Amino acid sequence: MRLHRADERTQTYSCRTVGLHHLRSGVGCLALVALLLGSTAPATHAQQPTDDQPTADTTPLESDLEEEVGVHLVLVDTVVIDRDGRTVADLAIDDFEIIANGNPVPIDTLDASCRGGSLDDPQQVRRASKRTPLPAPDSGRRLVIALDYFHLDQIARVDVLARAREMVRHGLTANDEVMIAAFAGGLRVEQTFTSDVEQLVDTLERMEYDISLWNGNFTHLNERPFFDGMQTLFDVLGTVPGSKGIVLYSNSPAASDENDPDFARVAASASASRCSIYPVHATGLSDRPPG
Repeated sequence: MRLHRADERTQTYSCRTVGLHHLRSGVGCLALVALLLGSTAPATHAQQPTDDQPTADTTPLESDLEEEVGVHLVLVDTVVIDRDGRTVADLAIDDFEIIANGNPVPIDTLDASCRGGSLDDPQQVRRASKRTPLPAPDSGRRLVIALDYFHLDQIARVDVLARAREMVRHGLTANDEVMIAAFAGGLRVEQTFTSDVEQLVDTLERMEYDISLWNGNFTHLNERPFFDGMQTLFDVLGTVPGSKGIVLYSNSPAASDENDPDFARVAASASASRCSIYPVHATGLSDRPPG
């Protein structure tokens, strides 16, 4: 992706500016149809009917044939910062250019969410005493903390909940809203959207001692239950206005080719519901030594 401003640079995978882009359209299918129709159309020098010849009936024929054209809408998250490391808030769709396989791709929509204006990028700190409150824009973010119990063992479930509580306590602004969900035999909405930090912490603590979660047996023969849960989550979030970010805690193994249709379905649903997914591999959250 190129940005047409020389004093700014682009980083991917952030949640400040969301771009929706058409990566592939149905032009190829349409061109093929046009070619076939052209080969069967009458030539322009065909003999014109005379007065004693009947005129051909031009009434359209009824047909049950249908044509489908596939369009892939791909969501690309970007954050643009200037040379001083501050976010840039006044970008327009003409400031971006998408290049795929060496060819420019038309950008369908730019969904900019940077209402806080130009802000310094938050810096990592080691000590809690040195943390400073995050700047709160007029309109906060909508975040979903999603725990994939299908792919978390009992130890990882405890670690993830501890990290999620830390995120809620120290990683939110005053106007952020958070929803908590679990994939455990199906989608479970443990907490609807709220900006009440204490209520969010209480929900995460309750989940730690919920025997149906920490001791639940979520053995599955294939990945369909997980993908179905994701699809249900997108259906729910599609009813919520604005863009949403999903922080997905999981230890899901590497995907196989047989899951490609499921990933395509999830990607399409994420775009339609204006959701971005930020996966977190839970193994990296543990303080315990391996083995």
